[in-house]
Amino acid sequence: TPAERALRCPVTAYSTGGPGTISIQRLDRVQGKVMGTYLLEALGHHILKAGADIERMSFYNNRARTGLTPWQECTDGSCFFSINQYGYLEAPDQPVFLASKEGTSTSTTVGGFIQDSWSILDKVTVNAGLRYDVQTLYGLDGEVGLHLPNQWSPRLGVIYDPTQAGRAKLFANYARFFENVPLDMADLSFPQQQLLSATYNAAACNPSQEESLRTGCTLNANRRPLGNRENPNQLWDAQGGDRVPVDPQIRAQSADEFVLGGEYELLASSRVGATYTKRYLNDVIEDMSRDDGSTFFLGNPGKGYSTDFPLAKRKYDAVNLYFQRAFTNGWLAQASYTWSTLRGNYSGLFRADTGQLSPNLTRDFDLVTLTINRDGPLPGDRTHAFKVFGAKEFFITPRTSINVGGNYRARSGTPLNYLGANPRRSGSETFILPRGSAGRLPWVHGVDGHVGLSQRLVKDSVLTVSLDVFNLFNFQQYTDVDQTFTTARVYAIEQGGTPDNLTACLDKTPNENCQVFTATATSVRITEADVNPNFKRPTAYQAPRSIRLGAKLSF
Repeated sequence: TPAERALRCPVTAYSTGGPGTISIQRLDRVQGKVMGTYLLEALGHHILKAGADIERMSFYNNRARTGLTPWQECTDGSCFFSINQYGYLEAPDQPVFLASKEGTSTSTTVGGFIQDSWSILDKVTVNAGLRYDVQTLYGLDGEVGLHLPNQWSPRLGVIYDPTQAGRAKLFANYARFFENVPLDMADLSFPQQQLLSATYNAAACNPSQEESLRTGCTLNANRRPLGNRENPNQLWDAQGGDRVPVDPQIRAQSADEFVLGGEYELLASSRVGATYTKRYLNDVIEDMSRDDGSTFFLGNPGKGYSTDFPLAKRKYDAVNLYFQRAFTNGWLAQASYTWSTLRGNYSGLFRADTGQLSPNLTRDFDLVTLTINRDGPLPGDRTHAFKVFGAKEFFITPRTSINVGGNYRARSGTPLNYLGANPRRSGSETFILPRGSAGRLPWVHGVDGHVGLSQRLVKDSVLTVSLDVFNLFNFQQYTDVDQTFTTARVYAIEQGGTPDNLTACLDKTPNENCQVFTATATSVRITEADVNPNFKRPTAYQAPRSIRLGAKLSF
């Protein structure tokens, strides 16, 4: 009975329909490179280098969804969503389903560089260079989908030794880096994926039952109308279509990096140093939509044709203090501390907060409404990091030695978010509160150990047996949690949202003071039943203690 099922399996908003997307893929790459070096004396020593390279890649991909489509239950159990099934509408509410998406995309990248390492009076070394690249991506139809010229990458570095004896150095470096756009983007964009979604009444369509999938889940009468009933396409949500339009002013994705630092030799073979690193994005390539995800275009968020979208930002600043001792007199050591901050509204080609790996096609800028509350500490933001490593070699006999080593690592936690399901995109894509509002993960500590025995057999032959222990003290700190606050389809709190606004929703009984999520003229009130019971509960832990035995023969 329904009451018995609710008692024995009190699960809401579950998903079913198979393990997800499956695919048959083949990636081929052919690369050619030529480089030359020339030594020159002119106001110092010069090492000139120049070269050129070309790369051709092809990507065959045939992907399909197991069970044809994933299904997700409504929070209140009254309906089911079929999500992103391959297919299109040939007429109002007349779907044509596709078994898979198949094709081959290609990319050609041509580039060249010139650089000079100039040593001036053995005091100053200047490294300067310039690289140029152009990348062209071709879609599944063999036609050009994206052309990215004018990728000028300057490099400049200066090193100064105030001691003129190799005991110290002051240095500064600048470089610009361009992204080599992955072919997955061309595979999904030229042409786009054609996807269909619908909503079914649970009483007539239960996807967990095979017979219901064949009958009740195939009838228009069991599908809920979407939006305005005057809309002729009221039973299916169709997304995607032909090739994705590209902003004519699109620029290749790039980032700049500045590094300043210095080193000094305190003792023989021992150095202390400090560096400051700054990285930031110039342009980002992403897909965006102005019609609630029905169609998309490619551009640079916040620039060109996309000025109505926020500017993509990702800024990294770090200070690193370190001590290094090279292997001398039978021992070595390294220690470092890093303070850093990583902030912005763009996680990168991989979105760690939701696990999405879709370079240049993430959901960060899919819709303008999705960009709300995304500015803040990014998933890779770790304020503190400590590393200590040491090793010592003990000689028992002239031919036998024991190596002992170990390391200690500690890092502070990354920020957490209040996420919710989004009415227009699958997954937990709504940042209900500003990014980072849910606190941080705890510190994580780790200690590893190593011991090895080396025996010289003959003049040039050495036998080494070793024992490595990872996570020596078996720390079991959790390293990730469920950040989905609710599986209900909600919008972001646009102004002044704080965790206090959500406290009422955590009561054991429905509370009229529970925060209202709004978007234009609609509003959704969530209750205790909508709150994910696993919110902020651990989903991953440190790897347990493990031991590795090794044997190596060098000759």
